[in-house]
Order: sequence, then structure tokens, then C-alpha cells
Amino acid sequence: MERSGFPIPSGPSLGGLTTGGKDGKDGQQPLPSREEKIRRRNRTITSCLECRRRKQGCNKAHPCSHCRQHGRNCVYLSPALDFHGQSKLTEIKEQWGTLERMLERDIARVGHARQRDDPLPGNAEENIPAAEGEQDLEETPMAVLDAAYEDDADDDLFDLGIQMGRMRINERVGGLYRPMIAEELNRTLNDSRNDRRSDAEKSASPELPPLSVPSFHELLLPNSTYIAPGDSKNAPNYFFGGFDHSTSIMAYMTPRKTADRLKLQYFNCVHPLACIVHKPTFEAQYERFWDSIIMGIEPPYSLQALYFAVMFSATVSMSDEAILGEYGRTKESVVNDFRMNTEASLAKANFIRTTKLETLQAFVMYLIPLCRDQISRAHSALTATAIRIAECMGLHRDGEVFGRSPIETHIRRLVWYQLCFLDLRTCESQGPRPIIRKGDFDTKFPLNLDDSDFTAGPWPLESVDRWTDMTFSLIRFECNEMLRIMWVDRPRLEKKEITLLAVLSNIEKFKEGMEKKYSNNLNEEIPIQRAAKHVMVVLICRMYVMVLHRYFKPGQRGIQDRIRQVTVTNALCQIENAIALETDPALSQWAWYVGAWQQWHTALLMLTDIWSYPEREEADRVWLCLDYVFECDTNLSRDEKARRILMELRDKAGVLRSARKLKLPVALEAQRWRLGTSPYPSPYGGAPGSRVPSLSPALSNPPPIIKQSGMSLGSSGASDSPALMSPGLQILKDEPMIDIDWEEFDRMFSGKSTFMFEPINFNNLSAPAPEGGTE
Repeated sequence: MERSGFPIPSGPSLGGLTTGGKDGKDGQQPLPSREEKIRRRNRTITSCLECRRRKQGCNKAHPCSHCRQHGRNCVYLSPALDFHGQSKLTEIKEQWGTLERMLERDIARVGHARQRDDPLPGNAEENIPAAEGEQDLEETPMAVLDAAYEDDADDDLFDLGIQMGRMRINERVGGLYRPMIAEELNRTLNDSRNDRRSDAEKSASPELPPLSVPSFHELLLPNSTYIAPGDSKNAPNYFFGGFDHSTSIMAYMTPRKTADRLKLQYFNCVHPLACIVHKPTFEAQYERFWDSIIMGIEPPYSLQALYFAVMFSATVSMSDEAILGEYGRTKESVVNDFRMNTEASLAKANFIRTTKLETLQAFVMYLIPLCRDQISRAHSALTATAIRIAECMGLHRDGEVFGRSPIETHIRRLVWYQLCFLDLRTCESQGPRPIIRKGDFDTKFPLNLDDSDFTAGPWPLESVDRWTDMTFSLIRFECNEMLRIMWVDRPRLEKKEITLLAVLSNIEKFKEGMEKKYSNNLNEEIPIQRAAKHVMVVLICRMYVMVLHRYFKPGQRGIQDRIRQVTVTNALCQIENAIALETDPALSQWAWYVGAWQQWHTALLMLTDIWSYPEREEADRVWLCLDYVFECDTNLSRDEKARRILMELRDKAGVLRSARKLKLPVALEAQRWRLGTSPYPSPYGGAPGSRVPSLSPALSNPPPIIKQSGMSLGSSGASDSPALMSPGLQILKDEPMIDIDWEEFDRMFSGKSTFMFEPINFNNLSAPAPEGGTE
């Protein structure tokens, strides 16, 4: 049964490899025997060697058009070989066939051990040689995967990072550590070539006041959407200890009418986005729960945990005004009560050693509203615990393997793929890499069916090609698994085990598969389906930015301009759709969960680009997004707004690194003097209340402009602006321009996707009445 509609990307042929038994059962052909020789047909090679190596069409001229265009040496093979040459060629081809046969046997053994219907691209772990010239395309050395801290770091500090408008940023930017971001920004800000202000603007806009130590602690405080796991003091407990297990559930109960309204709120505002229950099954559990309460019998602890997890999720999704009207109390206090009730129920259910699906379901449901825009290491540790419990319960194996019922198999799949999402979400915020690896599980995606279809039949169940109760969550799960592949491919790119073009091709094929599968099922006139389309676009655009941002060097022309254009176009599309999710009135009841999909870090990349290209065609769209994300003063000029954002980020990032006592890798320590040694002292090294100075302009000089092929690598056309976020690249090494198949690159990104939204007008968002309603 097919699990999704993704096309499998084409790859090198493995000689008709199958994984059937040697008897050829199940309609499969047997593998060749050890003695069987694979004879390869000797075909006349008419293309030149350069076109053949690049797999390009050759016009057979002397020289051919491709070699003439790129100045290559056009060489053809001799049309005929003598006897000895022909014999040698035949021998080589037979050896090639032998190697193919050995590879087939190895892959067949792996296939027997792991038979999982996985149509996502990029699953093959083969090493792909880097394309010609792509070896010179280097990631910025300023972004690293791992971090280390001094032993005397202060663990009492919040580890959420700093707030910049709507963006929360800690040591990790875009999923990678950027320990010298303060020095990078300072170097660019102090470069006179980036300063386009008039003399009047310079005199009217002094430097931002330096941060003082007491105000720094305020910078790390969470905002109202943060929910800390643990006790009422917002300090994480050791697996929810400290609760009196003898306390009856009656002490925590709310009236039945209130619970009914919260259940309706859950199915209107939580269930469509993060489906983790089978609605008819939960309705029966809910009635059984209240029957026990009415008879004075305490319900099973696992059912108590599931009930309170639903109530907790529902209150988190409500607005402050709705909770104040319902309870006469602030949202923070009500949410905190339901959180503690859920934790107490989980503790009584012994969730840490449970084998009950109901208890694990409640635990994961409890984590979903916690892990949104602000995630601490406590959230990450709890998510890792949930993953280990799920694996011990066998959720990484599909329910069909154990002969589970269709409904139980469906619930197990929902719980597992919600954990897969939480794994990546906590990894992005706290690092360093996902716990779940794509080869470690064979659990299939949930079927695209309505909840009622699981009880109505017919059997066996199969996915349907229409909008269902599962479609929104299924879109998220499929995009999430593609993002997991990107996490694997990023280090492979760094090690030159796969080409950049191959990774981008996989993303393109994934996008085309999603477009083909869902484009006819998403009606933008229906709010929930419009929200699903926005989320899909956000997640797919993130894939391009996730791969390309480490190569992003604004201020360079030629090939780098192509990378810049693809990166910025997808970043802009990502931010616009995320803003629409938050600001469209018709989608307001689901806006509470937007932080789980978008953390606004892409806005920094857009700011980098608009700093170097202030007159670009999309400048108006870019600044609409930047004004929204960073909450800029609209009375300032664009250049002044950009400068203030960068100055604020520079100062906050420098003090954050000093307070968190982040250690720099040795390779970066060796380059600190070039970027300027950080002047930030530890906030505990001076007298209380001492002020932390800003970076001095005298600490660094503008980066040199290195000429190559008659062109300045620092030139941007509109102005001579160096790379804002990657000046270390120019200091460490100026890599030569890459020479890969850019015709294929241009072909890949030449067409406009019919699935993407048009540029969004945030001042004219039409709003049909929302489905359901918010209590």
C-alpha cells in the first residue's frame, strides 16, 4: 500500500536490483549467481569527453558548443580501437559488472533487514562524488554544529536566548551555532562602505546605549507564550516529582460544562493542526471518564493523564480575553493549573516506565503546546525521554508488524510522527542533531482518512485523494521527514559525499510530489485548508534556506548571485506565509501554534541581502516582512532601521555569549584577532551594575577587497558591500567560483510553481468566518 505520492529521485542504475528471494517469489527476479558474468554492450561513444562526464548534450562539433562556451579542451575518443584496446575495454566492463553484482548483493541484504515503504527522496546513503568544481563551494566556517561551555557557566540563567522583536534567538541561528556573530556584525557595521546615511542622519542617530548587567538578565526572560515544565516556580522538576500521589482527582476537577467547552476548543483549534487522537475513540474515553467521576470512582491514571492533557492543550490555544471571560483569571494562572494537573496525572500513571499507549499519548500531547517558539533544554530532555519510551514500546515499528487493529495502528502512527516533529523542533533550538534517524524506524505515515472512516470500513483501509481530518497533519509529517533528510545531507555536503545540486534536486522533486498530491485538495476559500497550504509553503521554503544559507555570500556577483537569488526568494516566501498565518483573521484560532513552524531567523538573512542590495525589485516586500518581525519604527529610513537592528543584535549577542560562557572552536579562536577580539567581559567579573561597553570601531578594519577575474568580490553593483553575515569567508579564504552544471541549476529553478501563493498583501487580508470558533 502506498504511503505517499512522492516521486523517487532518479539515481545511478543498479542493474535492475530486486530484493526478492533467490527463488524469485512475490513476482521478483532472482539475483544473479556468483558465477554468472554480466556482459556489457560496447557502444560507440560519439560525445566529447567533457560533455559525457557532465552528462550534457553534445552537438558533436569540433569544438562542441559547451566546450567552446566554457573554454574547455574538447576531446573525442578515437572512433575505432585496435584488437588489444578492444580487449582491454571488454575486460574493464566485465570487472565493472562484477562490482555491480557485489553491490547488488550488499543492498539486497540491507533490503531484507529493513523493508520500509519510504518514498521520500534522499534515502540512499551512497557516497556521491562531488561535481566538477563544486569542491570549491565551501560553507561559512563561522557556523558550526556543536558547542561547548566553560565549567563555571551559570546554570540559573534562562537558556531561551534573547528577544529581537518577534524573533527569539539563542546561541543557535538557523539550527547551527554562530559563536562569533557579534564580531561579524561589528565588522560590517564599522565598514564605511555599508554606511549610506547622510551627514544629517548620522548626527541624528547616535549609537545605542550600552547594555548594563541588570538589564541583560531581563533580556533572557521568557515572554508570555513560554511554558516551563515543572513546578509553580517555573523550575523544571526531575520528572514531575513533588506531587502527593494520594490526592484524589476530585481536587482538580472542573465542572462538566466547562470541560465540554474545552473539549470542543481542543477539536476546533488543536486537533486539526496536531492530530494525536482518534476522535471517536477519545469521545468514548471521555464519556467513560465522566461516568467514573459521577459514580465516585477514580478513573485509571492513564485516562486521567489523557483527559488533563486535552484540557491543558485547549487552554493554551485560547486567547487571553476568552480565558478571562470564562474563568475570571489570567491565562497564565489557568494554564499553569492545567499544566500541574497534567504533570501530576502523568506522575501517578508512572509515565517514565509505562507500557500503555494511553499514557504515552498523554505525555506527547502534553509536550505539543510546550514545544513551540520558546524551547529550553528541559523541553529537549523531556522530548528525548518520550522518544526513548516510545522506542521501548515499539512505536518505531509499524502497528501492522504486530497485528494491531486499524485504530490502534493509526494512533501509534500519530504518536510516533508527533514525536518525530518534536525531535526536530527541539533539535533546532537546543541542538545539536536529531535523535531519531531515518533508518531506525519503519512506521508508516497515517492514512489520509477521516476519523469516521476507521470504523466504517471497507477493509483493508486505503488513503483517499481528498481533504480529510488527517490531511493537515499528514502534510506536516511528510515535510518533517524531508527536513530530517536535510539534517543528514548537510554534513554530507560538508564532507563532499553528495553534491549540492543533488540535494536541491531532491527538494525540487519533493516539492513537485507535494504539489501533485495536494494541490487539488486545498481550497483557499476554506480557512483550515488555506492554513494547511501556508504551512506547507513555509516548510518547503525552509528546506532551500536550510541547505543554502551556509553558502550565502551577499555582495558577490556571478554564480554566487544565483545562489543568493534562490535563497532570498525562498526566504521571502517563507516569511510572508508565516506572517499570513499570524495575521489573517480567518486563521486566528490556529495562530497560537505558528511558533512551532517559524522562528523568524530567516529574517536575518533577508536583512543581510537588503543591506547589500537596497534597490532590489522585492525591496518593498522585504521591508514589510522586516518591519513586522523586528517591530521597527516606521518613521526611520530603511537604512537606519537596518543599522539599528544590527547594532541591537550585535550588542545582545555579544553579551549573551559572555554570560553563557560559550567556548569557541580552536579554528575560530585563531581568527578572532582578524574579526576583532570581543570586548564583552563576563557580567559577573565586574562590580554589580557595571556597564558593558559596545564593540569599539577600532577593533577591526574593513575586509580587503580581493580581485578575481577582473571583478571585485566585495562589489554588489549598487554599493561595495562585503558579506554581512560571512565576513570570515573573505578573511579565511576567497574560494574560486564554482564550475558545476549551472544549465541544470537554471532549468531547475526557471519555472514558477503554480502551487505557491502570490505575494501577500498584508493590508488586505480577506477573512471568511473561521470554522468552529474559539471559546
